[in-house]
Amino acid sequence: MDRRHRSGLLLVAAAGLCLTVTLGAVAHEGATGVVKERMDLMKALGRASRGLGDMFKGEAPYDEAMVLEHATVLAESSPKMLALFPEGSNEHPSETLAVTWERWDEFTEAVRASETESAALLEVARSNAADQNAVRAQFARTGRTCSNCHEVFRQPKD
Repeated sequence: MDRRHRSGLLLVAAAGLCLTVTLGAVAHEGATGVVKERMDLMKALGRASRGLGDMFKGEAPYDEAMVLEHATVLAESSPKMLALFPEGSNEHPSETLAVTWERWDEFTEAVRASETESAALLEVARSNAADQNAVRAQFARTGRTCSNCHEVFRQPKD
């Protein structure tokens, strides 16, 4: 790769990083304390899920190391979730609905399902990352737990 091409790639990468940081800051504008921690955790979960999803949609090459990295983020982050939802922590800019605490047992069950499926995804990634079909199937099960929770407990996206 020639020097000009490499410099151009570095410039594009730096611009992309700046845009990502800026958009993340705008999305979290005004968030503090546990709400910010929760939003940061959800962003990490979203990035890991998108990374896996992009591979399975053919928008990114299938990379076993990245599968393991994304699965690790999901499995290690999911158990932290419940502690980030103290009652009443749904002030702006939180997207959490009050129904979360009204139906706490159901919410807890949904989070536990996410933990279970994320742990299973990590196990599949560790033992069999080369088997794209096995990873894809477990990722789909994991993703359904996230979607189910978001449908009930999070404000709809515009």
